[in-house]
Amino acid sequence: TMTTSPTTMTPAPTTDFAARQQAALEKLYAATQGEKWAGYFDDDLNPARHWLSGDPCSSGPSSDMPWEGLACNDGGHVVGMDLAWQELQGTLPTQIGDLTTLHNG
Repeated sequence: TMTTSPTTMTPAPTTDFAARQQAALEKLYAATQGEKWAGYFDDDLNPARHWLSGDPCSSGPSSDMPWEGLACNDGGHVVGMDLAWQELQGTLPTQIGDLTTLHNG
């Protein structure tokens, strides 16, 4: 399956890729004390409340949004991440390397 955007064609993630991508994000959450991320105790204000729930690119605050702090392309690949607001603590897991579609800028 291919999805298109005005400038690029991106293959939709395979099941294996999608599973590795989600596992890497789950490991990141666990390794950086995701349960302590801002707003955790107030569900209405918790920016990470959708992490660990469903597909990272389509299970955010509404069904067509990614998990808080992630940016995805039309193909369902995580291409950006901004978690600075969470003041992450811990060590980045090696599985972060499985997020092969992340890019700088």
